[in-house]
Amino acid sequence: MKIAFIDQEKISFLSNRKTGEYSENLAKELAKKGHQVFFYMAKDCVSKLDGVSEITINSGHLGKKIQKKLFFLQANWQALFQDYDVIHYYCDSLPFSFLLLKVFKRRTVFLLTFKFQSGERNKKSWLKSISFRWIDQAITTQKSFKKYVLEKYAKKIFLMPWGIDGKKEENINYLKKWNLQKGSYILWANKLEKESGAHLVIKAFKNLEDMHLTREKKLVIFETKILKNAYAKEIKDMARGRENIIFAGCQSEEILNQFFLGAYFFLKTNLKEKIPSIVLKAMKYGKATLAIDSKNRRDFFNDEVALFFKKNIQGNLEEKMVRMINNPDETKKMGERAIVKVKSKNSWENIANQLESLCEDIFFRKQKKIFSNKMNERNI
Repeated sequence: MKIAFIDQEKISFLSNRKTGEYSENLAKELAKKGHQVFFYMAKDCVSKLDGVSEITINSGHLGKKIQKKLFFLQANWQALFQDYDVIHYYCDSLPFSFLLLKVFKRRTVFLLTFKFQSGERNKKSWLKSISFRWIDQAITTQKSFKKYVLEKYAKKIFLMPWGIDGKKEENINYLKKWNLQKGSYILWANKLEKESGAHLVIKAFKNLEDMHLTREKKLVIFETKILKNAYAKEIKDMARGRENIIFAGCQSEEILNQFFLGAYFFLKTNLKEKIPSIVLKAMKYGKATLAIDSKNRRDFFNDEVALFFKKNIQGNLEEKMVRMINNPDETKKMGERAIVKVKSKNSWENIANQLESLCEDIFFRKQKKIFSNKMNERNI
């Protein structure tokens, strides 16, 4: 099949977002399976995807809204003159320029994977409503959004899991720099901003250490992005004088993988962040997760692979940390179950297989309907 991806995250001002990896990985996997795959991206966002034909769009630098509209307009205009079997959009809602394709490309299957984040539910709801009418199949990676769509629009949406690369780091040589051994530390990895909840973790660890409840475990704070702000300074001031709280700074992905490989368990305290790639990374490396409780968190893992603490209850976080520290067998089993779960449900190959089956099913049903309509017209 000829499949095109048009991804909102591949516009230049959005190009650093992790969410762009979703379409990229699916495109690469579908190309491996023998499909002709085309990927539309901004001129300055070229990713060099193996086996994928990249089509660059010059959307200019005239402001974010105009840039976004120009990107979709040019991508849809170019797609109008191609014979794609499937066009897969990844965005908030369908651009109006999509109507060009809807009118003239009746045989083409149109898919839309919603880029959904907290706070967007009530924004442009009319655009989402129109999107459901125009598209052949809407897709989401979140159970909570699927439920929301069913309640809000009375529409069924296809649930597809988030994916992760199966490759693993095999050594922990870098940890020697910090005098860290495998299983000797708890890992927290995120940006140092207030929403990340780093202050909760440091306060909890300090309290446990003062009560001699850490069993000589250390806390590693890994920054996934360098931010020079007042909060980052405040966090480092909070930990001053604590030798067992280690700030690893912002390092490469390879080094982050080494920290995951050697961690005892992983802490996830950011309530707003919805993209689960960091959690899936922890699961891939067989690490149990202690996470702040929310519906969106439970979209990606459950009590078999994680423990949850209640928001705004410091004592509950400390209680769960002590439980994981004092029960290494339970923590290890959670990690083992996490590996099984992520391999069976979250490999890009498996997700690409799901998407392929979905595309083929809709494509053949659509062709059958078109053929049936033509036969009826002839009979009339």
